[in-house]
This record gives sequence, C-alpha cells and structure tokens, in this order.
Amino acid sequence: MKLQKISPGSFASNCYILSDGGEATVIDPSAPAVSVMKALSEEGLTLKAILLTHGHFDHMLGLARLRDLNPDATVMIHADDAEMMIDGEKNASSALLGRAYAFRPPHRSLISGDEIKIGRQTIKVMHTPGHTRGSVCYTAGNLMFSGDTVMADGYGRCDLYGGNPDQMKYTLLRLLTLSDKKDYVIYPGHGNAAKLSEAIHNIYN
Repeated sequence: MKLQKISPGSFASNCYILSDGGEATVIDPSAPAVSVMKALSEEGLTLKAILLTHGHFDHMLGLARLRDLNPDATVMIHADDAEMMIDGEKNASSALLGRAYAFRPPHRSLISGDEIKIGRQTIKVMHTPGHTRGSVCYTAGNLMFSGDTVMADGYGRCDLYGGNPDQMKYTLLRLLTLSDKKDYVIYPGHGNAAKLSEAIHNIYN
C-alpha cells in the first residue's frame, strides 16, 4: 500500500492517493485534476474510486474534471451528505465563495461499515457526524483519512449546513475510545498527519 499527498488544494485542503496492486483511490479531490493525473501516471495507476470525506466544496473542486478523465472511477460519499454535492447553499460554496458550485451526484452513497476494495487493501467507512451529517473517516490498516472530523490541531467547525456540536462531541468521544484500542495515524482534510491519540488528547487537554 502506498500513500501520496497532493496539496494544497482549494482552501489548503489535502488530497490523497492511496494505491495498491496498480489500483488507486483518490480521497478528497481538492487538488487540480492535472496534478492528480500526473501522480497517477507516474506510478502507472488505474483510478478505481474517488472518495469524499464529506460534502463541502473545498474538498472536491477538482472532482468534475477528474471524473471526466476517469469515467470508470466510482464517486462515493456518505448518504447523508450526497445532497450537498448538488446544492451550492448546502456545500458552503455560496457562503464562502460568493458563487454556488453544484457537482454531479455520486455513483454510490455509503453507510457506516461499508468496505471498498483497492488492490489487496480494504478501506472501511466509519460514520463520524458533527462537522456535517455525513462526515466519515476512512480507515485502511493503521491509516485514517479523517477529513474535517479531527485534525492534528483540533476539529472541524460545526456552524455550517449539517453541522451539529452535540454530534461532534459524541464523535470525538468515540474516537478517543478508539484511540485507546488502536492508534491510527490520521491524514486530515487540512494540515499535517498526526497520531489519533495525540490529536484527540490535545482536544481534551
């Protein structure tokens, strides 16, 4: 399994390529499609899936072009955030950019516990609402792609559409408990990687 980070994308959002056995998934295509395609080509990778950690526009500004260039790649997002892709008010582009961006709907809506196969690797879906209703963390081995749920220096805001402070508190407590059982390395939507245990304990200290 190999991981590449392409950043910064829009609003300093991180874009990741996770690959195994010649197959790849892009997680949060915030970066320009040309940068992603260059990285895929250099490694001789076939893009199988495009995974979104949540429905905010800054994590998918490269999506439209990327899916045009890879028509066989399956675009996936949690079912509770699928509506955000097609609505500029809900995906925050209208509020933060002053222009509404609408994206095509996903090919597949995910729920917690779903699994995606990339090469020999299995990516698991963990529903972690709070930042948005359908925020998720994707795990593969000891890696966790946490979007804006948890970052090295905090967690995502809860005042945009679908955000809920009470759900975020519950999600963070779940991740705190999880970190005591398995210490993932988080690769967040913004900023640098960190150990889950350190990121979570920083929040509560």
